[in-house]
Amino acid sequence: MFNILMKNVTNIHEDLKGSILQTIKSELNIHKDCKNLKDLYLNGNTESGVYEIYPFGNNSRVSVFCDMVTEGGGWTAIQKRVSGSVSFDRTWTDYKTGFGNPNGSYWIGNDVIHQLTKGRNSSLYVSITLTNGKKLYELYNQFSVADEIKKYRLFLGGPATGTLEDSMLDTGNSYYDLSGMSFSTPDRDNDRYSTGNCAADIYE
Repeated sequence: MFNILMKNVTNIHEDLKGSILQTIKSELNIHKDCKNLKDLYLNGNTESGVYEIYPFGNNSRVSVFCDMVTEGGGWTAIQKRVSGSVSFDRTWTDYKTGFGNPNGSYWIGNDVIHQLTKGRNSSLYVSITLTNGKKLYELYNQFSVADEIKKYRLFLGGPATGTLEDSMLDTGNSYYDLSGMSFSTPDRDNDRYSTGNCAADIYE
């Protein structure tokens, strides 16, 4: 009995060790964001396009657009607006889960943004391409979004640099200073504007 017991414990131990090693390998091989995806390729040789990442671990994958060119690449696009074919006049639930298609226009989802930025040093890069082809951008060195309980509160830190000029931090008006502001949608008014809902007003 003793020998059998010891043999079973040994087998269980080996099985457990094998399971742990497999889990570690799985965690190392999944792509938690586009930066992680880029780093896993030799010399970072990847093309911009739609990839699958696993911000919540290996149980749930998300299709996103990865920019592998701008500022050294490895950027996860949280929003793309290529044309007016996708409406961004959406509900809280839509913005929570995401909508659209990363091949075109889309919003990645607030839950994903929170997962990508929590406890990490993330940057935000905003770019606009004009009809004449000129590209303007603004880079913020610190960026994170809180969870839904905290109404996806935005944290944005500078210094902001670029050609677009900062219109989210040093605005001179607390209504428009977005750092520390909670997320608003037409059906959820969480902004600092006391006499209206900015998310609803822009679509009127």
